[in-house]
Amino acid sequence: MNLFKEKLVEGYNWKKRGITSTHHLRSYFVSYMFLQDVRIEDVIEITGHSYQTAMGYYRRINKEMMKETLQ
Repeated sequence: MNLFKEKLVEGYNWKKRGITSTHHLRSYFVSYMFLQDVRIEDVIEITGHSYQTAMGYYRRINKEMMKETLQ
């Protein structure tokens, strides 16, 4: 088993937040950074994502927030 996954994903019971893989944990981390108003340039540098990938996360977060606001 992947030690990173064993310690960080399964070790902290992230499943209650829908995180079951290292990919989900990374997605959660990126989303959290955007919600904390971290600059996109910093997110790109930390994660190694391209600008387009980072903007995809940003757009997804905004869509989810709009849905919650309109309910």
